[in-house]
Amino acid sequence: MATPKKPSADYDTVTIDLGDKTYVLTPTLRAATNLTRYFGNFSIAFNRLGALDFDAVVSVIREGISSDGADAKRLPERIFQHGITGLVGPCSEYISLLLNGGRKPDDEDGSGLDEESVSKNL
Repeated sequence: MATPKKPSADYDTVTIDLGDKTYVLTPTLRAATNLTRYFGNFSIAFNRLGALDFDAVVSVIREGISSDGADAKRLPERIFQHGITGLVGPCSEYISLLLNGGRKPDDEDGSGLDEESVSKNL
């Protein structure tokens, strides 16, 4: 019988700096579910991030840090003060992690599908 792995050790993360505070965005099932419900699907999330949508950036970061306390309430102000243009890339990277079960895509084209995975599903 295989030994269960600790999920957090298997996940890649995205780190962002907002002024004097550093946040680590950790992919979780809860974040994936909440963001899918908020946006409708991940494609819309990418589109809104690409359109420099402030609320989209805040939502992605808020879900990534899994915080709903006082720090989360200050998050929109921190993001505003930082500016969102430099956050679109890290937020998009985080959405990509959610699409791939918390891991970076292993393939060269970034689709998240390698030949082995595709052939197993055919």
